[in-house]
Amino acid sequence: SPALRRSLGAAGVRVEVASDDTPLVEEPAVMPLLEALRVVVNLDNDDPAHPDHVGVDRAEALLSSPLAGLDAGDVRVLARQLRARDRVGAAAQDRSPTPSPVLLREALLDPDRTAGLDGRGASRTTALSRLLHTTRRRLDEGGTTEEVLWELWAGTDWPARLHRSVQAGGGAARMAHRDLDAVCALFEVAARTEEQRGHTSAAAFLDTLIDLMQLTRPLLDLGFQASFNVRFSATISPFG
Repeated sequence: SPALRRSLGAAGVRVEVASDDTPLVEEPAVMPLLEALRVVVNLDNDDPAHPDHVGVDRAEALLSSPLAGLDAGDVRVLARQLRARDRVGAAAQDRSPTPSPVLLREALLDPDRTAGLDGRGASRTTALSRLLHTTRRRLDEGGTTEEVLWELWAGTDWPARLHRSVQAGGGAARMAHRDLDAVCALFEVAARTEEQRGHTSAAAFLDTLIDLMQLTRPLLDLGFQASFNVRFSATISPFG
């Protein structure tokens, strides 16, 4: 949407979208956003046999992605906290304890599961879970795929972390610039899909993304100069 493009505002890092040998859908910065979008679309999908069901592997991958910003140690600490709480409940209910991967999945899908837990892992998981549900409401209210992707991106501190990497210079800056290029290219694909096809659902966008990338590849192969500036500090991140 034009309003969204204007909000990719004026705070300092110019990005240029140019082609290379890596398909956009496989860019490290794009994959977490697409997975998060898939989770948002499938928050109410209770069929484990469905290919888009949010299973334990998908949930743990999202917790370990830049959107949550958790490292392996953070995830282990959170899993221990969840297990300790679950053991109390299991004893009271005379049931077997719930496996850690299932507890982590439940924590991602339901922010109440981490209520009362301290630490970085719990706070960031709670924030991401709330963001997923907020974004789902935006989707249900008619938000476009571009708007929903933006909300997932801007609702975390990932943009700020990339900004700091850019300012640090060196190899980290080069990698951060590449990530920003890829994210802005994804926004452009989503926006142009909306313009060319009318209101396309997020689920349809995900299902046909490879075809969409083929349609937009000529644009990228021309070295399209995306006059996007990424907004880093205009909002306060919910992540600590």
